[in-house]
Amino acid sequence: MTQQIEQLPFVLVVEDETDLRDAVVSYLLLDGFNATSASSLQQAQARLAEQHFDVILLDLGLPDGDGLDWLRQCKELETTGLIITTARGAKVHRLDGIRCGADAYLVKPLDLEELSLQVLNLTRRVRRPNEGSWILDTTQWSLLTPKRVTVMLTRNEMQFLLPLIQSSGAPVDRENLITSMGHKTDYYDTRRMEIMVRRLRKKIEAHGGEPLPLKTIYGYGYAFSAKGFVEPLC
Repeated sequence: MTQQIEQLPFVLVVEDETDLRDAVVSYLLLDGFNATSASSLQQAQARLAEQHFDVILLDLGLPDGDGLDWLRQCKELETTGLIITTARGAKVHRLDGIRCGADAYLVKPLDLEELSLQVLNLTRRVRRPNEGSWILDTTQWSLLTPKRVTVMLTRNEMQFLLPLIQSSGAPVDRENLITSMGHKTDYYDTRRMEIMVRRLRKKIEAHGGEPLPLKTIYGYGYAFSAKGFVEPLC
């Protein structure tokens, strides 16, 4: 099995051959990916309208059109990794796939272990933090600010921030935060969390030179309102 990255990668498998589609999805699920499927370009488009995918596995010969033609028209895949999986092995087809933005071109029959590693490596690449990101280092117990200033954290602060940064943009309830810090919800006084958050905000602003993008969701918990990543990735 592949080693998982911190946030489960979302993978869309676009394949019209039922047995192969089910085999690929099942293998990726067992390997720790969040995989779903589509049997046509129309279904793929509907899946993309519902959510963002880190990686798309795309067959070219689909019942409602050609995968390459779809890629030429699809403008919303700039931040998505693309692996073409097809029976078309000729050089001209591989070059067409690369011109259309494919990161990898795999010819059937597929080796599922190789395919899973390709998905893992591509996910790391498309999720690589950029200069405007906050990065939580769980090995060094530190937070790297967008200005590239490292702020050292206590164990509690690191474990508090971990689920928040993993769920960047989405609120996390107090119960999950308490559990993440290793405490029992029945006995934990939430005023301790409020005091820790106030101290953490002051520390980040004093040492990091900018405010911590932590939003209080009254009556619920907190949300990390900026782009954040957790390292190490594997």
